[in-house]
Amino acid sequence: MHDWDRIVEQRLPKLKLPEAREAEIREELAEHFAEMHVDLLAKTGSAEEAMRQALEEIGDWHSLARKIRISEMLGKLSLRVRTFWLPGLMGFAAAMLSGIALSMMWRSMPDGGRALRSAINDSGLGLAFLGLLQLPAGFVASGVAWYLGASGVRRACVALFPLLVIEMAFTLTRLLGGASLHAVLTPEPGIILYVGTGLIAGGLPFFFRRQRLSVFTCRWLAQ
Repeated sequence: MHDWDRIVEQRLPKLKLPEAREAEIREELAEHFAEMHVDLLAKTGSAEEAMRQALEEIGDWHSLARKIRISEMLGKLSLRVRTFWLPGLMGFAAAMLSGIALSMMWRSMPDGGRALRSAINDSGLGLAFLGLLQLPAGFVASGVAWYLGASGVRRACVALFPLLVIEMAFTLTRLLGGASLHAVLTPEPGIILYVGTGLIAGGLPFFFRRQRLSVFTCRWLAQ
């Protein structure tokens, strides 16, 4: 029987965690891989083949160590923060970066992009273009939520998080601009429709994927 305690000790890089926690993780990993090796041995009938497949399952030990560090960091966050607020804020950051990239593109044009912007607005596609810009934000928000183990419904909600922030920003802008209370509280249906559609479309690839928990170590790797 292979000594998985020794294998894990030799191959897994230092996790830079408290000594007691690191020892606990290494012991848990050794138990997990030992159980996996027994299962593979029963299937293959060969100790060498079972060992080879077990090591293939582990893959890159440095990557595994990185995932463990991520799981330990995220484990300190509440489930709501980890699967909603964090992905949502990252999606919003992606929306802001898309806006910055677009602004830089306009500025790189000889006329500052005025002709192209006028053409887009005159064609009635201004809001559709705005929605198109939200595809990366929806993709990032839902993708991160999926990666961190959020449910399908929560991934869809997270995808719309940037829309909530954008609407709040528009409301604040109108309020500071001296608009009436009615105007402040009245949403912009076009923005909601097109921005929301863009965010949902961007996050769509992750809505129906199987819930992912393998970013975590050992008890999560078994799933």
